[in-house]
Amino acid sequence: MLETILDGLYALNDIINAYLWLGIPTVLKGIIVSFFFAYIFRKPLKKYPYVFYAYPLAILVWYGMRGLGQIIFSREAVSGFWLFQISWLSDIMSILSNLGLMTSMGIGLITIVMFIGVLPKTPVVIELYKIRSEMSIIGSTLLVAHGLFRLSRATQYLNGTYTGDFNLQYLSFGIIGPIITLLIVLPWITSFPIVRKRMKPRTWKLVQTYTAVPMFIGMLLFGWAFTSHAAVGSYPDLLSLSDYVINSRGNAISIQNGVNFASSILGSKIYLGLLVTYIVLRIKRMGDRKKKSGKKATE
Repeated sequence: MLETILDGLYALNDIINAYLWLGIPTVLKGIIVSFFFAYIFRKPLKKYPYVFYAYPLAILVWYGMRGLGQIIFSREAVSGFWLFQISWLSDIMSILSNLGLMTSMGIGLITIVMFIGVLPKTPVVIELYKIRSEMSIIGSTLLVAHGLFRLSRATQYLNGTYTGDFNLQYLSFGIIGPIITLLIVLPWITSFPIVRKRMKPRTWKLVQTYTAVPMFIGMLLFGWAFTSHAAVGSYPDLLSLSDYVINSRGNAISIQNGVNFASSILGSKIYLGLLVTYIVLRIKRMGDRKKKSGKKATE
């Protein structure tokens, strides 16, 4: 019975990816899903937040253990650990992370949280602002889970085992990735009401501003570098593409590579556009605040 349900969920995931998200960059997918999720569930999310925290916290524990375990012990030791040997549990967590859009929804929620802080206060922005803390907790938890899971990949750049040239992938995984994983911890922890209530409002605001803003800019830079590398890396294989060809590494490639290339190029442009737009809006908001404080001082 359980196996049938899992097969059905895997099939549903394949259908969604094939017919809904094919060619759509992760960042755009995340923003779309996160916006509708936050707006539709804004009232229950505000009233029963811990119900919504259960999913990201489960993802954090599962993938956090896997990621940290690979660093402390080894990939083989983690794979052989009894908990990860339970096939049905591994299948359920895999389905939850895919259907729940672990990475893309984390990116989307944090993007919305950061932008509603600099956008004009329209009715939609005001509604989302009411659940900004809840969105921040869910999005940050998902990104911390993703960061811990991928941390083992970053260690090959940090411990000297990486032998390739410096490139956009090195920049994203070896430099920007570990930095934003560290930066996101403080705004994530201080978003929980139990922690926030113990802090002075001014201290909380300073912590959020001086960690969340650099983290978000770093996240967008990471996304730009990663998607740009993915696009640049796949482009040479597409030049002589018909049905499929064998590339220089002996791998068969097909039209799917073309879809991935187009998605990576579009994703790179979206990340860059979000980065520039956020910086411009942030500077504008700082200028508006200075004007308001100047007027109050002269009154």
